[in-house]
Amino acid sequence: MNKKNKHSFEFKLSCVRQMDEHYRSAKSLGEEFGITYSLFETWYKIYKYQGESGLLPRKGERHFSASFKLSVLTAIREELSNILGALHKGQPFLLLLGKISDTTSPY
Repeated sequence: MNKKNKHSFEFKLSCVRQMDEHYRSAKSLGEEFGITYSLFETWYKIYKYQGESGLLPRKGERHFSASFKLSVLTAIREELSNILGALHKGQPFLLLLGKISDTTSPY
């Protein structure tokens, strides 16, 4: 089931800019507009990771910028490198402990 887009792109952009440039909190915006603060937090996270285009209404397939795609691939490659490094050093238990980013520690 599709969600109805209740808030315009312009409204969302205005709100996240108030949070970003004028240090408004999601809670204060929520109180002002009668909207749950978590919605503002969601918009802000989307704006930070995807820019203004992330706030546009979705019509079918989403399109992500080349820089966003590259950042995702870079993060995946770094994580894979950490996993392979831990396995190569004979420390697969680090994977279970979630310490793959610090493979130099014996614990």
